[in-house]
Amino acid sequence: MRIRRAENADAAGIAAVHVAAWKEAYAGIVPEEFLAELAPARRERIWREQLSQAASESGVFVAESDDQSIVGFAQGGPTRWAELPASGELYAIYLLRAYQKMGDGRELFQEVVAELKARGLSSMMCWVLRDGPAVGFYEHMGGRRRAEKEIVIGGHALIEIAMIWESI
Repeated sequence: MRIRRAENADAAGIAAVHVAAWKEAYAGIVPEEFLAELAPARRERIWREQLSQAASESGVFVAESDDQSIVGFAQGGPTRWAELPASGELYAIYLLRAYQKMGDGRELFQEVVAELKARGLSSMMCWVLRDGPAVGFYEHMGGRRRAEKEIVIGGHALIEIAMIWESI
């Protein structure tokens, strides 16, 4: 497995992982109709835009398997939540289930932390679905539950938890 900074050409691979990981992680939590409508082509357009802006606004990293397929990604940058006590934010981290629990998620996480530190940011937060499988990962990585908010996905109300790392 190799972790590297994402490039513009990675948009399709990131989009495919984004959709597949959502379907794996949130089945039974997010409405099935919403998950069924997720399409890599739509996400690819979003990721092409994100990657074209990444150098100035955020750091995006990918995890590649031995055959150079993208199997995970992470993105982070300045916080978008001034009301929370963090200067940086982990915007997203997704890893296909087949590649979880082998240290690759930790490596992606650490790349984002290193990026935030390089940008002069000293703390970090992220939002995570309370009923999703990632809460334990974030707690294992030292995050502390700080706040909650209700969001609506596919017409269904869900709770997100703000995880905080006071010092990174």
